[in-house]
Amino acid sequence: MRALLAFALFASCTSDTATDTGQDDAGPPPVVTIVLPESDQVYAWEDTIEVEVAVKRGKEEVAFRSVVWSVGGETIKGETASIKAQAVGAGDHEVSVELYVGDDKYTESVDIVVEEEIVDTGVGPGSTHYEGTMATHVWYDGDFGSFDADCPGTVTFDVSEEGVMSGTGWCLLDGEYDMYYVIEGQQNGAGISGTLIAEQDGEEVRTPFTGTGRAGETMTANYDKTFNDSGESVRIAGTFTADPVAPPQ
Repeated sequence: MRALLAFALFASCTSDTATDTGQDDAGPPPVVTIVLPESDQVYAWEDTIEVEVAVKRGKEEVAFRSVVWSVGGETIKGETASIKAQAVGAGDHEVSVELYVGDDKYTESVDIVVEEEIVDTGVGPGSTHYEGTMATHVWYDGDFGSFDADCPGTVTFDVSEEGVMSGTGWCLLDGEYDMYYVIEGQQNGAGISGTLIAEQDGEEVRTPFTGTGRAGETMTANYDKTFNDSGESVRIAGTFTADPVAPPQ
């Protein structure tokens, strides 16, 4: 760009029909500087991106006009202006400016980063609240005969900053009988594991689960276990899926 400007300046000095651009023929070409934002500046989701440009020839300020900014595809105008980071979106973005000095157009650009939005769930420092659905099926074979039935329901749990899962689950067996669970588990990397704990006649019935889910993302688990006692057999199998949400007030 500067080589082209130097050539243009040379041509204007040697042509008999040179057009007056308002520049000093003996001086260097003007230099466009993006004052704000700084190159590689990182913005949080809730930040405001301020933009500012300056044009100088040597130490002297140069008048300019028709300033147009492009910030990650969003367009704003003015020597100084601002735009919300969330309007630009998360990711790496180029901030470029286009302006005119006399009849000559100049451009300059820098790169910035906008970080992803962090959702505050309000469940204490580092904790995330989850809510979702449970799809269970139960098979029974014993003194009361044999049957199998669906048990649809819900799950609610929190995941601490350390990845500890704790909450409850509920489902309605065959449209008539409530089944309740305590959820205990651990989230680590991209996986989750733990136990659904139900109480039957004063004894705990523990059904292990495993699944996938990174911190702050959807979590899905599967479980399938058969319990045998005194000639009776109960199999509990199914899945639950939960998403991070703001906790109830």
